[in-house]
Amino acid sequence: MNTGESVLTNVQIAFEFQGAKRVLNKNPRVQQELRDGKITVAEALLEPWTIRLSVADDTGKKSQKIFTLSADDNIAQAQAKSYIKGNGTTKFEQFLKAESTKRGESLGTLAAEWEKLNMPDAAQHPRDDRARDNLKTFLDAALEFWKDKIPGTINEVMMNQFATWRRNKCKENGRGTGDRSIDLELGALSCLCDWAKSMGKIDKNPFAERKKFQRSKDVTHCHEFMPDSDEQWHDVLRWCFTRVSNQAEKRKSTGEKLIAQDALYTLRLRVIGGYLAFCGLTGLRPEEPVMLYRLAELKEIPGNPIKLKPGTVFPLATGERKMRVERNKNGQNKFVKLHPALADFLTHWGQWLDSTFGVSEIARPWFPNPEKPSEPLFADMDFTPLIRRLSEACEACGAHRMKPKGFGRAFYVRVRRSQGEDDATIAGELGQTTNGQLIRTTYGNPEDMAGGALFDWLPKEGPAAWQILSSNAATNITAVKFNTK
Repeated sequence: MNTGESVLTNVQIAFEFQGAKRVLNKNPRVQQELRDGKITVAEALLEPWTIRLSVADDTGKKSQKIFTLSADDNIAQAQAKSYIKGNGTTKFEQFLKAESTKRGESLGTLAAEWEKLNMPDAAQHPRDDRARDNLKTFLDAALEFWKDKIPGTINEVMMNQFATWRRNKCKENGRGTGDRSIDLELGALSCLCDWAKSMGKIDKNPFAERKKFQRSKDVTHCHEFMPDSDEQWHDVLRWCFTRVSNQAEKRKSTGEKLIAQDALYTLRLRVIGGYLAFCGLTGLRPEEPVMLYRLAELKEIPGNPIKLKPGTVFPLATGERKMRVERNKNGQNKFVKLHPALADFLTHWGQWLDSTFGVSEIARPWFPNPEKPSEPLFADMDFTPLIRRLSEACEACGAHRMKPKGFGRAFYVRVRRSQGEDDATIAGELGQTTNGQLIRTTYGNPEDMAGGALFDWLPKEGPAAWQILSSNAATNITAVKFNTK
């Protein structure tokens, strides 16, 4: 068994510089936690390196100081050598300030180190997986512009230049004004700089007092982008479930590559249609169904449903059925009820999945990537295809422009209001703890508190859109059946 000292030798870097042996160590706090067995060597190696130097003040009096370096071995050694050389100057404090600007720690370099440490906050608490994923999305987008910028050189003019750049990008992609993206991306950079400042890597967070670019009067809400009726909702879904790409025919081509592209586009459109339908039937945000897998339906009441894997269907003592789901933004309710329309959709959707991708004993996503059925669609969290296909469907159906959250979450709210539920109850179903405030301000039309003229999830005439999918399902496929109580 290793002693405390022998363990610590695993987290040291020894090197020679200017004829002397130098040693990099981890922070004394980290060393003590390692001795006590509170952290592993692997965890300790994720912490920044430090070097102890004897530094003279203006009066010539010397004292020992610890300087924090990068967690990356090579970068830390380069920084240490720079500090050692600078320590020979008469004005070391000025040298340190100049060094923090010129030593090359751009936002891109800081971000790489921050991610290696699990993106901790200013108090050095690592963020959980979901918080990191959410933050990384905006950080990566921002770094496309900011990665080479050095914090000490950033000013308001540069932020305005970024705002112009982002707005032009959004305009090119047809994704709104870009103002909300600007605020979210600058917020992610501010989190990065809060951490860098707490580690002594920068003197000031240049984004701390940033202005807001999105004006309150320009904010649009989800209810402005939802269907006008349940018939319109089904019209859009039918287009997704029946549209067939025919680029090969249009180009009079028999090339296998183009034919394969047509087939792949069609399959993706079917999965996107199922994705949109599921969001409208459950109220989940577009990013939440990504990791739901088709698992064996439980026949017995589980002891602790929260421990079930997302996508699992299970019974309650009341005879109802629920599905374990995932939510982001600290959503509290990890379940959705299988009301009759949702249960019917899952039955037909399951038939289509089995007839299209085959029956498998291995759990597969409820909404698979047609190219890799064992992986979920939108695993990369890029929902651009979802937005574009919905826009195409709306145009083809003669409907106004809709967005995924409007087509799904806002539509769910309108249906539930029409069924007589109050906003606080609906908020609970969506995993919110706002007692209905977000329902009233964002997802539900404040001028239509009762949900309009009897909205529901089924069309007034004819079968539901999803029933088209299983009409030609292979007869030898046994569909998954769901209790509709």
